[in-house]
Amino acid sequence: MIDTILIIGNGGAGKSIMVWYLSSLLTENGFDIHYISDRLGLEEAVIKDTQNAPRQPDGSKVGKRSKLIADGPPGHKKVHVLDGSILNNIHDGMIARIAGKKQKEIFLIEYATGPEISFGGQKEPLRQTADSLVGLIKKYRVRGRMFLIEIHVPVGIRQQRQSHRPDAMASETFHAYFGDGGNMSPITQTYLGNHYYRLVNVEEDNDGYFSEVRYLYETYIAPKLQTKNP
Repeated sequence: MIDTILIIGNGGAGKSIMVWYLSSLLTENGFDIHYISDRLGLEEAVIKDTQNAPRQPDGSKVGKRSKLIADGPPGHKKVHVLDGSILNNIHDGMIARIAGKKQKEIFLIEYATGPEISFGGQKEPLRQTADSLVGLIKKYRVRGRMFLIEIHVPVGIRQQRQSHRPDAMASETFHAYFGDGGNMSPITQTYLGNHYYRLVNVEEDNDGYFSEVRYLYETYIAPKLQTKNP
């Protein structure tokens, strides 16, 4: 039985909408949910990393491991990674939380994937591939507790969607880190087995996307969920 649903994909793939739809279906079926987002975690880490940095003429702040391009409410800040360690640590901590989870809520985790990025010098590469994520799943031995959904969308469609989002990331960040790449390899798909589902989201009709998500939930997720809360 599972207590975590992990939604991954490149920037602009439709992870947030998937979270909304699954939240609705889980709540409708009596489950309490707890949402965890690497974007929110990264924003908090960047604020801490840049808190003592002076403002640049363009209003940005540059820390040791990141750049705050523009402030805003949670989920709308524009940030940039300068050393992979800042996001690698967040991703590691997110999967560690599954291993230490004791509460009854269903974890809904949003996790952005992409190609591995090298920063050179003494800096840590950004290990954001789906296979790197599976390495963390193996490290914390949580495969049996989670169901992983990988959303795939070609970069051209993702870029177009991203440009219309009110919470769009900075253009420089999208182009630097979230091109095509970093998808789940066949070997890691085999390791996950029936705890993995790949969804191609080129659907522009929200009703059509919701129908796909409902089918996915009812067919592959609901049968694996722990008994709903009383």
